[in-house]
Amino acid sequence: MVEGDRNIAFFHAKVTQRRRKNAIAGIQDANGLWCDSQEQIAKEVVQYYQGLFQSDGADQVSEVVDTIKARVNYQMNQSLTRPVSYPEIQQALFDIDPNKAPGSDGMTAGFYQWYWDVVGADVVGAVQQLFHTGHMLRSWNHTQLVLIPKVKTPLQEGFSSLLKFKEEHGSLKGVRICRNGPVISHLLFADDSLVFCKASKEESEEV
Repeated sequence: MVEGDRNIAFFHAKVTQRRRKNAIAGIQDANGLWCDSQEQIAKEVVQYYQGLFQSDGADQVSEVVDTIKARVNYQMNQSLTRPVSYPEIQQALFDIDPNKAPGSDGMTAGFYQWYWDVVGADVVGAVQQLFHTGHMLRSWNHTQLVLIPKVKTPLQEGFSSLLKFKEEHGSLKGVRICRNGPVISHLLFADDSLVFCKASKEESEEV
């Protein structure tokens, strides 16, 4: 205790020094004006991050979407939109690992698999009602779900569709690596894009 009392001034000085070092005395706003009051500083910080994490809007969304070709034909759509059947629901549940995907009550998929002859009809009825009415019981949302997007890079998907659209309409010529090889207009990497076109003003403007 005696040695601790002797060090109080030292630690107090360290705390004071750290507070001064981390303190924000002032900040410059978007117009170049200096703000030194706590209210102004807080306001500028909030406005900065609000502008940073919000979209300025896009005026060419339809142009990008219109070039993306449909991937689902009529037959595929009919198969996807038809009512789900008893065997499909049973198969989907039995494909789940019995020791995974517990609900909020702690029941895993194994409970429904082991007692399917008892609860099967109720489970199927509830799932079919969900697909028919679009109404889900509130308690179902208590289960933890992980949604994984099908397209890893949607921006690249749109960019690639635009280039293919330009290529199909003759605006971009692309290149061939051999006489009978396919025409290549672009290559996409993790964070890079390589576009092939003629060294002309017209094609550079299309890009």
